Amino acid sequence: MPALPVLFVSTPFDRSFVRDGSRLAIWDLARALPAHDVQPTIAIGSVFPTLDGVQQIKVRRKSELLYQAAKFGGLICTFFSPSLATIAPLTALRAAKKVCVVLPSMPQNSLVARAIRPDVVTSQPALERYPHARLIPLPFDSPDVEIVEKTAHPYVLYVGDFEFGDGIFAMLCAFESSCAHLHLAIASRMKTERSAEIRASIEDRVAMSPKLAGRVTVLGTVNDAQSWIASARAVVLYQTHTHAKLDHPRSLLEALYFKRSVIVGPAPSLKDLVPASGGRFVRNESELRDALRAADAGDVALTDASQILADRAPDRVAAQFAQLFRSIGC
Repeated sequence: MPALPVLFVSTPFDRSFVRDGSRLAIWDLARALPAHDVQPTIAIGSVFPTLDGVQQIKVRRKSELLYQAAKFGGLICTFFSPSLATIAPLTALRAAKKVCVVLPSMPQNSLVARAIRPDVVTSQPALERYPHARLIPLPFDSPDVEIVEKTAHPYVLYVGDFEFGDGIFAMLCAFESSCAHLHLAIASRMKTERSAEIRASIEDRVAMSPKLAGRVTVLGTVNDAQSWIASARAVVLYQTHTHAKLDHPRSLLEALYFKRSVIVGPAPSLKDLVPASGGRFVRNESELRDALRAADAGDVALTDASQILADRAPDRVAAQFAQLFRSIGC
């Protein structure tokens, strides 16, 4: 059987991909696909390491990648963020090519939700919205990193985005009233101008509170996130929506891999990671305070998360994608 050529349409790969959950998932998938008679191609934005069985095309911007996709002689697999800006190029691609649309996070805009007809969703709540789609979790390969202890103080790690600062401020309020012994580290990427504004507001809030000053560290973007995750008492993502984050953020999967407790907010897809893992699903700030008190007291026992991670083994996920790719590409 000849290998099926597949081009992944996503943000081009560069050195920053190690901090981006979507591109890390594509990377894990692309490495596993050649064993299933699929020839993957990824877009790179700069010099990037080669990988056996994975082709590369160099592009400078997403618009150039869409031009390359229109010329590509195979199947297109898109990992578009679900936003208004993606509707037009996605519609154009579908008109000209055979396309597999992967929806890695739930759209909040109703127009986007109607316009994007995904072939693959990655969470149970997304499947309930798009019952025609196929549920395939994004792959997760165990990180091969040396873990370095980050601080002598026990701490919880917050991993939400700065753009959606409501979760971070709720976390600060809950932490201020609930934790007598723990420290708080905030690891959020600086992705937009709004990120800088939110970060400045957080730092002002911490500086003005006697209960937070000296106990809260705003890390921003960190290159060694796995070490921070592996050393944390608990990893927290308190958000009502995942927005542009993955339905199942990679930082939470890394926390489960390192056997850390996870505390997640009411975003529907986050609950998928809790029942089997022994983490805490909190629906409001009162329950968030209770979960933080438990973490402060050291009550963070985990049950087995092996099934969650086994379902995301790259070879297992690649086999499902390869089957779907062939059904679309034939």
